[in-house]
Parts: sequence; C-alpha cells; structure tokens
Amino acid sequence: MFYISRTILAVNYKSIGFDDDDEPQYESRMAEFQGNSEVLQLNCLKWTGLDDELADNSCTWIRSPFGVLTEITLPIDEMRTDEYVLNSAQLRLSSAVTPSSQYKPSVPSTLLLIRKDQLQDFFAKNHLTDNTESFVATYSSKYGTYTYNNIAAMVEKIYSDREEWIEENGGDNAAYEQACPDWNKVVLIPVRANLNSFSSAISYGVDISMHQVKLIGGSTPIKIKTIRTKF
Repeated sequence: MFYISRTILAVNYKSIGFDDDDEPQYESRMAEFQGNSEVLQLNCLKWTGLDDELADNSCTWIRSPFGVLTEITLPIDEMRTDEYVLNSAQLRLSSAVTPSSQYKPSVPSTLLLIRKDQLQDFFAKNHLTDNTESFVATYSSKYGTYTYNNIAAMVEKIYSDREEWIEENGGDNAAYEQACPDWNKVVLIPVRANLNSFSSAISYGVDISMHQVKLIGGSTPIKIKTIRTKF
C-alpha cells in the first residue's frame, strides 16, 4: 500500500448524439477523477490492529490519513494566574525513536495545533491559523521536533473564555469544566497548506498522505517553557 502514488476513479458511460440526418449515434466515453481532496470525500476511516499502540501510555501517535491523532491537555491554571502576566509559552514536541522498517511511512511535515472545540469549523469554513486558537509547526529533521514558539495567546484566550462564562452563568471552575469538558484540550492534525501565487497560505487541508510519527507523551509530561512577569 505504501507504493501507491495516486488513486483514480474511472467512470465509463455512453452518450447519445445525432448526426445531420437526425440518426442517433452512440459513443463510449470515460471520465477520470483523481484522488484529490475534492474527490476523496471520506466520512470514516477504520484502523485495525492498533489496540496495543493505543493502550501504550508511554507515548502518543499521529497516523495519517486522519486515523490516530494526539490530544493535549494544557495546564492552564499553572501557566496563567492573576499574580503573573504570561509573556510567552513555548511548546516543543519531540519524536520518539521507532524501529526502522522498509515500509515505514514518512513523518508529517506540518502539524496544526488547534483548540479541540474549534476543529470542525476550522476546516469546514476554510479558516487560516490565527496564532491565538490555532498554530502550525514544521517538523525539524535535525532535532526530531515540532516547536510552537509562543502559545501564550492561546492560554490567555482559554483562561478568559472560562472567566467570561463564570461571570455570565455563575458557578465556579468545576461547573465550567462540567459544562465544557474540552475547555483546555488541543489536538494535533497533519495538514497541508494551499498556497497562492505568492506562496502564502490561503487555507489548510487535512494531509491525507501516508504519514506517522511517534511522539514522547502519554504518561511522560511535556515541558512547556514559559516567561512570566510579576508586578
């Protein structure tokens, strides 16, 4: 399967035309549809044989096309308090060593980091990353990492969303977490940028190529480097 470079849907059909004497003429025709994002309208992908990997809590996986994703819980209350101003927060994800294999898929080049509750709208409405609720990072083959240099704006937005909800609805943090269980969750998605003639991204699509990467995580905490100011 890893040697497949592209897929094509060929549709054979017959057309009826009429000559100058109004006599019917039948012609056999064929239309080809390449396996791009407009043709490959997948509603569900089923992966089998991954139970052991999913049960392994020492790491986390990303498998494309859109089979296994990684979810991250951000420690908002440890990063953002009323006592400090959060200036910057760097999140660096490191890939884990995996056994070499002749059929090993390549590592996804770009990962989208996005709030879990924003995921559907991002692709459905062709949004761009805003460096507040969504970011992209490119894989560094030299260090084996994806680096999000500053997600402080995301932390601030998540924190302020909770405070606004509590002010409008009453209750406390526990009530908010019950009403919005994914409030501090973000996910990682392999993506490809759609570029204009100036090489600027105009939208992002899910990368449906064969990719996989094993990331250090799971029961191993990920360090987030923060710079905070206290007045």
